[in-house]
Amino acid sequence: MSSSRIVLASASPRRSELLSRVGIEFDVIPGNIPEEPLDGETPHDHVIRLAFQKASAVAGGVGCDRWV
Repeated sequence: MSSSRIVLASASPRRSELLSRVGIEFDVIPGNIPEEPLDGETPHDHVIRLAFQKASAVAGGVGCDRWV
């Protein structure tokens, strides 16, 4: 792993492309969370839940000096 402080908890090629285009150095460590929506879950709640779960799954495995 590089010395960058940013960790992308998503394997999305588009997110990687966007961060790279603006010159942000980062590591990719996918959260590997199932992405199916829950019954009755709004799109807004769905993306918030996934972001939180992915970040939580990855954060415990990286140092406290990293942003996930």
